[in-house]
Amino acid sequence: MKDGVGRAIYKLMPYGEVFRDFDIGQDGLVGLMGNPQLGFPPTQPSHKTIYMDDDQLSKMRHTWLRRTFDVDDSPTPEMRQESAKRQKTRVGFSDWQYRLSNERDEPNKKDDYW
Repeated sequence: MKDGVGRAIYKLMPYGEVFRDFDIGQDGLVGLMGNPQLGFPPTQPSHKTIYMDDDQLSKMRHTWLRRTFDVDDSPTPEMRQESAKRQKTRVGFSDWQYRLSNERDEPNKKDDYW
């Protein structure tokens, strides 16, 4: 990692294994590059590892630092709201807020995005 910018390889279901750029802001929050809604195509800097050269990927897996992290798959409504605020501050848009507003228009729609 250099100047608060780095790359990671990790599993992100349902996409599979992803090679993803990230940056760490002054406040310590990590910003992941790439839009999951695009499906991590090979034309983007953050993409699925299936598109990478096997030898290069193998070398990265063996030489890069290994760290683990947890993803809370059942955040409280308050955690979601705070996260949406941070996302809106970072990029000016919150997909979660957008989907929530559309869900209110369709009250029988299942909450399938968390």
